[in-house]
Amino acid sequence: MLDITVTNNLVALCGRFDSSQADKARAEFARLSGEITLDLSGMDYISSLGLGLIFALHSRLNQEGGGLRMIHCNPHVLHVFHLAGLKNALNIE
Repeated sequence: MLDITVTNNLVALCGRFDSSQADKARAEFARLSGEITLDLSGMDYISSLGLGLIFALHSRLNQEGGGLRMIHCNPHVLHVFHLAGLKNALNIE
């Protein structure tokens, strides 16, 4: 299960981000605009679908003149971004 908590421009993702959570994430991500920070400290797992949704959010925000940065990414999730070739394409702190 994925919990998504939005507080102003800070979005905390907690739990497992997999295909079963795609509709929930799409709906929440569609509401976001401007400069967004994703706090990934509580995320245990991310699937390729989750990676794709985050990258799509990144692309949309950039096209609209905003941006996306990610903070507190645990080593396991960071490794998945690296394996997918997205670590350098996204702003991960």
